[in-house]
Amino acid sequence: MDTFWRLMPRLYYSTRKFLLNRGNKIGLKESMPRFLDYVYQHDGCIQREICDEFSSNASSVSKWLASLEKEGMICRRRNAESTREVNVFITGKGREAEKQMFEVYKEMDQIIFQDFSTEEREQCLSYLARLTDNMMSYREEGY
Repeated sequence: MDTFWRLMPRLYYSTRKFLLNRGNKIGLKESMPRFLDYVYQHDGCIQREICDEFSSNASSVSKWLASLEKEGMICRRRNAESTREVNVFITGKGREAEKQMFEVYKEMDQIIFQDFSTEEREQCLSYLARLTDNMMSYREEGY
């Protein structure tokens, strides 16, 4: 019998492999696309917000941001008002890579939802959002 804990990893790893393959062709390695997408959506965010979003520790996020910065996709600047904070901005090169990744995301959506009606797709995304919210609220309780 299929269960969430059996199906979700299969979906995760198959989509991850797809994104790694396509991302490598654009010059993005491993976790770079998800961090780049977040910075694209939240230009000027602080590193702590990225840590919170991905439930990652500061050193891991800093490593990935350093890789993106080295590739010229983002830049980091110390916040003038709060010197303890570092703001993260997307560059022109990063915007171009994100546009290419957006096409990859659209392709992946077409593959994943190929046999779904519009209503089924929306319902599935609604369920996934609720599942994510449930797990994120549990995470905040300190698992």
